Amino acid sequence: MMNMGAIIFWLIGYSIFSLIFIRLITRFLNFLDRIVSFSVFSESYDGSMNIEGLTYRGQCIWLFTLSCFLGFLAFTFPNPNPWGNFGFLLIFLVPGTMLLLRINTFKEDNILSETGIGYVPFKIWITSLVGGIIGFMYGFFGLGFNDLPMYIPLILIILAFISCAIPMLQDYINKFLSYDIRSKEGISFINRIITVMIAIQIIYILFIPLLK
Repeated sequence: MMNMGAIIFWLIGYSIFSLIFIRLITRFLNFLDRIVSFSVFSESYDGSMNIEGLTYRGQCIWLFTLSCFLGFLAFTFPNPNPWGNFGFLLIFLVPGTMLLLRINTFKEDNILSETGIGYVPFKIWITSLVGGIIGFMYGFFGLGFNDLPMYIPLILIILAFISCAIPMLQDYINKFLSYDIRSKEGISFINRIITVMIAIQIIYILFIPLLK
């Protein structure tokens, strides 16, 4: 267990590092805006790090960088089970990486004119992250127990990956729906799928003692 002094020291260090990170990412985004073929900043950009001041592609880059930052913070925590740190890393890194890989899909050109709804990177990132939290944390933490068969946590990790991928593949899912996923119905549909996937992960965890 961390004592109070260690916690305060960590919080101060984290705050300082966060300020440095924000300054560096701002410069990095300004640099990218000059060299890439698309705009990183939107017309409403006011010089702050408000995500609304970025284009959808700019948001993908910003969220990927934020995911790396938050994920690797896990390795600053003292943890007797290092597998848990890898689980914490992937909670952020998997959604962030998927978002970056699909940067050409998540852009303003794909906003549906009838609904005004598109593939919003921030909402997709949040949905993906929430879908994988339980599976990645419990799955990788389970890898640290020698008395637990390896297939049990691996199945949980696979479920987490699937949950993370679903919000990222909305354009593919859209092909199988009778309505456009870029609508209130579509958003509700994705949220219901993620809710079901989370429920499956929780039920699986509850049944783990019976699988040993």
